[in-house]
Amino acid sequence: MSGSATAERRSVRAQSEGVELPAEEATAPEQPAPEGIPVPDSEPAGEPAPQPASPARPEPEPMPDPVSVAPDGTLVRWTPEGWLPLGRPRPAGSVWEAVSRVQSRVGAIPKTGTNTDQGYSFRGIDQVYEALHGICAEEGLVILPQATPEMRPEVRQTKNGSSLYATRVLVRFELVGPDGSSRHAAAWGEGADTSDKATQKAHSQAVKSALLSLFLIPTEESREQEPDASSPEGRPFSEQEVNRGYTALQAAKDAQTIEALAAVRRRALSGGLLPVPLQEEDGTVAALTYWIDQRRAVLEAAAQQPGGEG
Repeated sequence: MSGSATAERRSVRAQSEGVELPAEEATAPEQPAPEGIPVPDSEPAGEPAPQPASPARPEPEPMPDPVSVAPDGTLVRWTPEGWLPLGRPRPAGSVWEAVSRVQSRVGAIPKTGTNTDQGYSFRGIDQVYEALHGICAEEGLVILPQATPEMRPEVRQTKNGSSLYATRVLVRFELVGPDGSSRHAAAWGEGADTSDKATQKAHSQAVKSALLSLFLIPTEESREQEPDASSPEGRPFSEQEVNRGYTALQAAKDAQTIEALAAVRRRALSGGLLPVPLQEEDGTVAALTYWIDQRRAVLEAAAQQPGGEG
């Protein structure tokens, strides 16, 4: 028999006999609900009270990529302060592609230097370096000077009788591109000095000439100031000067050593005969200085042969 039925009979019996039961026995103990059956709320059935809506959170803006490339090709990185440059991307391409990029970026170099002795304007080697070194570095173009293959020193006499040391050098360069490809270039330079700076001047002149030609760097001069804008007539040489020029030319042909040829050139220089135009047997007309240089090239080539001079 269940406990609830027994408690009910005791309650009925106590009421008939006028006996009060203890409070804990007056009512049946509450039985727990069977498992799996939810206990109903004491609240009356109905729709739950509406809850106030929480404000909507704004969607966060998407963060940019930490590293990007600016329109000018500069590599930049995103920071809380904004975009900060990281440098240009690594250059690529062959040596000639790098040379082409440098040509497209370098501007004109004005002739701001002045030769006080002869009164002409020029572009100094430092101007050329300043215009090119940063661009070449950014484009991955390396210019390496090589050993000088030819150097021709001379000693000349000035009008006051002092010695002028002149040097002509042929300077070679190796151009190396970003991909490791390379090419060579060369240029002549000539310098003169009364002390020991002739070789340095000749070398600087050769480097400047090579760079200006390689990268096609213009000046800021007007067309009227360009050397080809006018063609002044040369000074006519007298018959006596021409005859003396032919005499010097024959002496140059008879010279068997470079030292003897240099002596012929010095005498021709002091006599003002180097620019005298002379005609050879084949009809070619050129200045005496050209024919002396041609003879020198023959003597130098002979000296390089086994058993030759020097």
